[in-house]
Amino acid sequence: MKDKTVTSDFFSFLLEKDLNESNISFTFDHLIDLFPCIEQMISSKYESHKRNGLKAAKNFLDFFKEVLL
Repeated sequence: MKDKTVTSDFFSFLLEKDLNESNISFTFDHLIDLFPCIEQMISSKYESHKRNGLKAAKNFLDFFKEVLL
């Protein structure tokens, strides 16, 4: 995902849903694969991309808090 606008839109779509209650299944491997994209979003010059990246990081960390702790 090199296009940050597409990545931002993708995470915006995911953030509309509660990961715990959605039919989307995420594994820890998915989290590991997505974090570089999230890091790029957070380091973007656009505020909306940064906001989406931070929200995505928070949602994924909340979703996997039991595994991480």
